[in-house]
Amino acid sequence: MSEDSIHKHILAELPVCILTLDKDFLVTYSNPSSRSVLGIESGEAIGKLFFDLIPEFEKIKIEFLYRNLSFVLAKHTNFHYSADFNYKINHTIFTNEQGISVILEKERYKYTPSKDESENKFKHLLDGLPGGILVVDRQYLKAAFSNRVFQQWLGVAEEEILRMTISELFEKQDRDLLSKELSKIAAVQRRKIGPLNLLAEDSTKIPVEITMVETEWNHRPCHCLFLTDYRNQAESDRIQAEYQKYEQIFNELAINFINIPTDQLMDSIEEALGIAGRLSNSDRAYTLILEKESNNLLLQFTWVEEGIPSFKEEIKFIPLDLLRPIQDELLKNKFISLTHTKEFPDNHPFKNLLTLFKIQDMVMVPIMDNQNLLGITGFAKVSKDIPYTESELIPIQIVSEIISNTLVKKATETLLKESEEENRKVFQNLSTGIIYQDRTGKIIKANPSSLHLLGLSFEEIQHGVIQNPSWQAFSVNGEKINSLQQVSQRCFDTGLPIVKEIITITRPYSTRPIWLSVDAIPEFLPDQVQAHRVFISLNDITERIEAESNLEKNIKLLEAIVENSHSAIFVKDTDSRYIMVNRRWEIVTGFSREEVIGRKLEEYLDPKLAEKYTRNDEDILIHGKTTFTEESLEQAETNGIKSQIQYFLSIKFPYRNGKGEIIGMCGIATDITAVKEASLMVEEREANLNGILESVSENIWSVDKDLNILFTNQLFFNEFFRSYGVELLKGQNILTSIPVPSERKKWEKRYHEVMASRKTLQFNDVIPTPQKTYYLEVVMYPIVINDQLEGISVFSKDITEKIALEESSALYSSLFESATNEIYLISTDTKTIQKANKAALLNTGYSWEEIQNFSIDHLINTEDQQNISTALNKVIEEKNATEFIEFNILRKDRTTYAAEALIQHFHYEGKDFISAFVTDISERKKTQLALRESELRFSQIFKENVTPMLLIDPHTGNVEDANPSASTYYGYDIDTFKTKNLLDVNYTFVQSPEEMMEATKQVIGTGKGKFLFNHKLKSGEIRSVEVFCSKITINNKELVHEIIQDVTDRTNYFNALVKQNEALKEIAWIQSHIVRAPLAKIMGLVQLLQEEKEGDDYSFEFILQAILNASKELDKVILDISEKSNDAKHLFE
Repeated sequence: MSEDSIHKHILAELPVCILTLDKDFLVTYSNPSSRSVLGIESGEAIGKLFFDLIPEFEKIKIEFLYRNLSFVLAKHTNFHYSADFNYKINHTIFTNEQGISVILEKERYKYTPSKDESENKFKHLLDGLPGGILVVDRQYLKAAFSNRVFQQWLGVAEEEILRMTISELFEKQDRDLLSKELSKIAAVQRRKIGPLNLLAEDSTKIPVEITMVETEWNHRPCHCLFLTDYRNQAESDRIQAEYQKYEQIFNELAINFINIPTDQLMDSIEEALGIAGRLSNSDRAYTLILEKESNNLLLQFTWVEEGIPSFKEEIKFIPLDLLRPIQDELLKNKFISLTHTKEFPDNHPFKNLLTLFKIQDMVMVPIMDNQNLLGITGFAKVSKDIPYTESELIPIQIVSEIISNTLVKKATETLLKESEEENRKVFQNLSTGIIYQDRTGKIIKANPSSLHLLGLSFEEIQHGVIQNPSWQAFSVNGEKINSLQQVSQRCFDTGLPIVKEIITITRPYSTRPIWLSVDAIPEFLPDQVQAHRVFISLNDITERIEAESNLEKNIKLLEAIVENSHSAIFVKDTDSRYIMVNRRWEIVTGFSREEVIGRKLEEYLDPKLAEKYTRNDEDILIHGKTTFTEESLEQAETNGIKSQIQYFLSIKFPYRNGKGEIIGMCGIATDITAVKEASLMVEEREANLNGILESVSENIWSVDKDLNILFTNQLFFNEFFRSYGVELLKGQNILTSIPVPSERKKWEKRYHEVMASRKTLQFNDVIPTPQKTYYLEVVMYPIVINDQLEGISVFSKDITEKIALEESSALYSSLFESATNEIYLISTDTKTIQKANKAALLNTGYSWEEIQNFSIDHLINTEDQQNISTALNKVIEEKNATEFIEFNILRKDRTTYAAEALIQHFHYEGKDFISAFVTDISERKKTQLALRESELRFSQIFKENVTPMLLIDPHTGNVEDANPSASTYYGYDIDTFKTKNLLDVNYTFVQSPEEMMEATKQVIGTGKGKFLFNHKLKSGEIRSVEVFCSKITINNKELVHEIIQDVTDRTNYFNALVKQNEALKEIAWIQSHIVRAPLAKIMGLVQLLQEEKEGDDYSFEFILQAILNASKELDKVILDISEKSNDAKHLFE
């Protein structure tokens, strides 16, 4: 292994993040630890701007620092906080003329419990305060929290406020004043300024008065600003009065209390109960903690006002069952209030308890951890019967949340201590030797592995002498060193990490040297340029060094074998020039290596003969193929001995570099005259072995007998991290790395089974992970050396895709067989049917045995075979082509049916096929034929009919077509007619547009209609027509077919008949009324003559004259009737 490779390997193993930057601050190198330190994979970091890897709120500071560095040899230090403030990332910066090298080391800053339900409820209380609250980071004046009132003032969401600083919230003169006042606040003081103008999102200025105090928020030093709205002075005064109370609550409980260490918090709960009790005007307060074993609420903390008995000694606990009547309501509402308890009936479950404590009003709040009840906090009034107000409830809710957070925090810190103990165990059990040494040379800490590797006790090395006097220690270049102290001192002196310093130790009692890889990493305090301690790691690499030594020996052995091989061996570069030949090749060819090295074969051999031996070189050098050919070589006649032909098995294969690129070719020519069969057998075995080694794609890992990880390949490391988010590190226990308890138990049983039996265990496994479910084939081998079990090796093959492929294959096979279309798979070579589905067999009448390997021509009608052959050839040649073709299929009974086929190319299991999806289109053909015949009949009827006909677009009124009869009738030629609109001929529609709308609506709605219209001819003549309409569809377009009949004469005749009828009616009326009057007169006068008597008043002459007058009147009427009859007669002339 080269020195550069060793250094790269060392950097990859370091627990700190190593980055190199160019002068544009772009990342040019990153080791794998960037994932754990910066949260980004090393490959993703390459090429990124370094400042983009820094949290947004720290970016300005870091960018300012780096951009002001000089590119000269120097060292600098700095740090930044992680985005969640859980860690401080220390920077050790080394500048040079080429760029910058950075060591980033992750250091836990301060433990911050995770946000849970109780923290959200605490913030909910702050949202309910009557005024704005803003918490800003002390260093950057960046918002860390705002309550709902503040967000409503600005009209901005909480997430946007958290990205703002003070400078974005106030006008310049106000923010300068505010920044100045904030810098003057002491830890125990408050300052008040105002009014200042707060800038809302809509540019509205909100005058506010600000009270400022110092606090911590999520363990960050912060300023807390209480803001009062000055727009309504009266409301402001009320809010200010409330603030004094809430500010006291927030200061005494939220600020001072939440920053006390956990052990002191437990002692300060009663003090908090007292503060909240006095602020809420309570006389008694208590905290009951649930003991799950007994299901009792133990009285843990109490507070009573002076003069009120506590009963602490009398009552130690309360059974949880006593709260059953109200428990559901208490847990659901997170609060319950009992008022006017004196009025409770005697059978009330709490009556006796309330009477004993003399409680008149009481509030209870549950203490919760997520959904689990931890206890109850209660406050009660004894001296007065006044229910709790909303303001009095706020300190009660706050202290209840604090107590809940305290208990959860204590449990969390207990877990943290346990975690630290686990880390200590890892340190103690780590196979890598670890030593911490301070600047004075004192050994601060050393794990057992380091003492074991060095063969020393802690007492022997604690003063800095990390070497046994009896050792002989040498560095990797053979230079003798006095002790490992030289390595650590060099690290202190330079301030630079020393990685993979290789030393060898020879002990007097052993001839076998021990090789150690030593890393020394300096650690710096903030703002210090000298390292205050060094972290030294020791790894035993004796086996690796010995393996490398053996490898070198093997290479020399291989060179000797090649040189003395019975086979002729040569190597050519990509230009086919010889770069190596062995001794046997010289003997066989008769050319020395001096004659051929650097030359092509045709440069010293007959070109035709040279072409014979090099005809396959292009396939090898360009396409990477390996060729096996049998070649012959005729030896020239010498010393009277006839020439002989020797036969060789020539193997030529590409020679590749580490990147897999072809950089030449190798050839091995073996005389197979005597050993051909043996040689072929050896070569076959070698080829099989090489194929197996090249195709390994399994997860491989091994553990020692304590189940600590010895090795994992990259494939297994990546798969495990992707599935569980856990990095498998050397020395880590494999079982503790499995996060799923059921899987951990299952694998523990398997490991112990293999160790107990010392036999191979082979099985299939199904492993569900959050990402997907894996199907695996697993083989576990015991590692036995000198009859001692040293560990277990595991080989796991992912067969998930195989399982999925089998299921998918079954699905597609089912779909293939159940498809209603005919499907054929046709060989591209022979154009024979390789597979056909049930629909194909059913429609053609053949069985599978009959149709198998049929030429496709057997199923094609003779006249269609050429078209089908052309389509198949096109798909075969172009491969991506898709062909649709219609043809007639020939059934077994020699009948045919029309079909349509979709023909495509596809590749399956290394072979090319054509798929044909065939649809029976017999019915469609019949329908199309009937449609064409129908259209032809309609066209003939339309064109040849003597009755005028029009085709009208009902939506536009345009004339789409007209028959010759219509052209003759209206006076327009057909082409001109097609440019007209219905309004050009329908005079009725012009005079009455609403009638046009009604007619169109009727035809479109019912599909037909009969109407009487006045149509205008080209000459301008208006003719009465009867129009028969029907809705039809032509070429997917909706039209109205109109048949026009001229009814002008009929209409005129009808109108005359109507007028005649009117005249006759009038004559009849005259006859029945007017004629009757004079006739009645005459008849009356005649009767008078017949009955003439003496003494009558009328004389004979008078009566005669009256008869004459009546006759004349009758004559006139008859004359009128005659004239009217003549007029009616003329209506038909």
